[in-house]
Amino acid sequence: TEAARAGAASALLSMLTSREESRCLVDEKGLETILGLLDEGGGTGADGGDDVYRIRTQCSAISILGVLCSGPHPAEVDARVCRSLLARLRSASADDSSTDPAGSCAVTHEVLNVLMDVYGGDDCHDSVMAAEDVVGHFQRCLPGFRRRVRKCSGAGSAGRGEVEVWNE
Repeated sequence: TEAARAGAASALLSMLTSREESRCLVDEKGLETILGLLDEGGGTGADGGDDVYRIRTQCSAISILGVLCSGPHPAEVDARVCRSLLARLRSASADDSSTDPAGSCAVTHEVLNVLMDVYGGDDCHDSVMAAEDVVGHFQRCLPGFRRRVRKCSGAGSAGRGEVEVWNE
């Protein structure tokens, strides 16, 4: 179920964050599994509960990728992760009429944070950043992101603290 996936992703994120040595345990198959968690699929229950867990799963997966890419890693891995994050950013940014603007904002915010963390330092893969046009993606997604943040703020669909963080 989506709740189980969200719990597993959260536990993996906690382990990778707190035990740096565990990061080397993620192999090719593990990376593919984590990238698969970025998938938007999944149904929504009558109460919208599955949607909440789907967003949590995606945000955890995005954070996991950020943790894994915070240390030295090959340019090929960086390029795959970058392409996946940018695809998720485009998807979350594509529809201003989303039925879940708060979820869209949460995912967009997480992707932007991870990309800034990965490419904000001196040890980043500058060639991947340039080849994948990371800065261009930022420029294209920010106007829609700001609109969705205002929509969430005005509709009360997100907490004040969330909106303040998104506005940073």
